[in-house]
Amino acid sequence: MINQAATSFVRLKFELFSYTVIRHIPKVLILLVLILNIKKTSRVFYLPFEIPGTQMAATVPPFGIFIEDEFENEGDGPGSILRHEIVHWQQYRRMGLIKFYYNYLTLYAKHGRVKNWMESEARQLSK
Repeated sequence: MINQAATSFVRLKFELFSYTVIRHIPKVLILLVLILNIKKTSRVFYLPFEIPGTQMAATVPPFGIFIEDEFENEGDGPGSILRHEIVHWQQYRRMGLIKFYYNYLTLYAKHGRVKNWMESEARQLSK
């Protein structure tokens, strides 16, 4: 009995189109759709610790905007960190998840964090 159960488990583990795998495909597809098409509304999280490096905040679509808690009372007025991050969230909404990350990461690799157009746009529009 134990050998048969172990053999069945091994068989299911390696059969890509087994019933066990196929019945989970709709759930995985729904999860992907939810992740890729989240309502695109920003959620702001204030972190009780410092973000590594010189950053004070980060926009991480589709999860939200993360800001160090010392800036919580700064608000979203002109020149604020939250206003800057909201511009990044608008870029994500405009481009979509994959294009946003592709653009940001390639620009970051080529020009650094400060001198890429996405950061320049965020600085300009948050004034």
